[in-house]
Amino acid sequence: MESAAGLAMETSKVKSVAIQEAKKNRELVLERERSADEERSAGAPSVDDISSDVITIQQKATSR
Repeated sequence: MESAAGLAMETSKVKSVAIQEAKKNRELVLERERSADEERSAGAPSVDDISSDVITIQQKATSR
């Protein structure tokens, strides 16, 4: 039969591994979410593009 100290040490090791795995999994989830966000926004006009278009349209309208 194992001692209480040995069981406590083994429990601590298992907890440590579980925490490390949870952190890795969370990092993977966040990375996938960022990739999905980037894919969704790919090809979409940026705020700068839209602002530039609005300025161009305004300039054309005022120069007439």
